[in-house]
Amino acid sequence: MIYYEAKDFPIDGLEATGENVKVHVPRGAEWRDYILFGDQGGFSSITVYGDGNGDAYRNGRGDGDVHRWGGGNGSAMRNGDGDGNACRDGDGNGNAYRNGAGYGKAYRNGAGDGCAWCNSAGEFEED
Repeated sequence: MIYYEAKDFPIDGLEATGENVKVHVPRGAEWRDYILFGDQGGFSSITVYGDGNGDAYRNGRGDGDVHRWGGGNGSAMRNGDGDGNACRDGDGNGNAYRNGAGYGKAYRNGAGDGCAWCNSAGEFEED
């Protein structure tokens, strides 16, 4: 597991290495996108959490999930041919999107407003 504070996460995103990535976004952090991309073999997921705002992305052919949870607003988006889910949970507002040819589901749980959409080989689930 690779850990980042929001201020240290690369502005242009991070290429997947086969390890999972976790990004803490504190309250008051500037809204931005946290992107994990690439076709690296293995399973590389990104989790963005905390009370700060921002979207989380997992893009590319490589397999891996995207999670966005906590009190901050922002969506979880999984795009591309790789397998993996898009999960949005917590008190913050935001959606879960799953797009692309890869298999995966979209989940939206928690007290925040938002929906789950799936436009892939997978399904969507919303509580």
